[in-house]
Amino acid sequence: MLEDLTPALDQARRRKLRREFWWIWEADDESQLRRWAASFCRRWRFGAPQMVEKFQAELHRVLAYLRWPARWRHRLRTTNLAEGFFRHLRRYLGRFPGCVDPAQSEHILGCFILACEQAHA
Repeated sequence: MLEDLTPALDQARRRKLRREFWWIWEADDESQLRRWAASFCRRWRFGAPQMVEKFQAELHRVLAYLRWPARWRHRLRTTNLAEGFFRHLRRYLGRFPGCVDPAQSEHILGCFILACEQAHA
């Protein structure tokens, strides 16, 4: 986790770092995201060098975020949302006694994702 690589900062500087970091995720396209990420890294390379190094090494994963439709992106920014997704998926899967084969598993998962999408449309 990037936060674990961030040195101890006073509350105001940590809040500023978080705000600047999360702003990167508001980019509309890859070139904008790369510019904002580069700017963030320049500003924080001395204040949080290990975090910046790890972020730069993992930038390809950040760019993968842009492949998702814009209307879904806000749901992908935090692990809390992923935890909620899997909690709801486990509850949904509890309706089925068991999966017979991989094809049935894929069908059930597809139905769940479509239902989530329709609920949030």
